[in-house]
Amino acid sequence: MKKTILLSAMTMIIAFNVSANEFPEWRMNPQAELEDGLIAGVSCVESMGDMTLDMDVAAMEARASLAASLEAMVQKDLETNRSSEKKKIVTADRKDNVVTTTITAKSTTKQLTNQLMKYTWVSESVSVEKDLDEYLCTRVVAKLPEFVVE
Repeated sequence: MKKTILLSAMTMIIAFNVSANEFPEWRMNPQAELEDGLIAGVSCVESMGDMTLDMDVAAMEARASLAASLEAMVQKDLETNRSSEKKKIVTADRKDNVVTTTITAKSTTKQLTNQLMKYTWVSESVSVEKDLDEYLCTRVVAKLPEFVVE
């Protein structure tokens, strides 16, 4: 009986350590297990010993990663579809409130990306212990924007 309990306890400890030592799947694939219509940016930072600071840095870096993806999308649309027609970018915040941004002839990629970044949020943060180091991995998401001609 004691051997069974000891074996069960050791199995649970080993299983816990394995899961605590693994980075989340979305670290290498930000879109992993993400709802349709969302886009993500990810960052894993080495712990600096202050969880608040770690969370701020990880979220900032994940937002920068997401901004780069959104900027590429906006840039591609502006380059391929620049016309005299009025267009809007339609997206939503985390509560599904629809948000629209009008694209004018003077709109820049940076301006439009900054507008879209207002509607991002942290969806997940995971603390990971790998060897002797600790990391905080954070995923920031946004609704995929739609480019609509009026």
